Amino acid sequence: MLQNSEGFFKRVQDVYRACAPSLMSAAADIDRYEAEPANNPLFCDPLVRSYQWTKEYSTPEYIDLLGTYSDHISLPDSERRDLFSGIADLIRGNTAGGC
Repeated sequence: MLQNSEGFFKRVQDVYRACAPSLMSAAADIDRYEAEPANNPLFCDPLVRSYQWTKEYSTPEYIDLLGTYSDHISLPDSERRDLFSGIADLIRGNTAGGC
């Protein structure tokens, strides 16, 4: 199991790029959509609050959690299966992660 969550999140991006590249481009769109209201004079400045917290998941729990995200649900079955398998392998330290 990976002990450093920051290292994990950097390495898991390679798994996403290899197994579900469509999700990588969708992530870039989020930044654009979040900026639109802030740049519109019809809206006030947004109030942003951030609450830092951590939770440790077992590999099956983490994969189950990812399976609840709408963008992951919308992936084709084979792509989602490959993505989850690659992420699970990365967590277990079996490989560098991949499809």
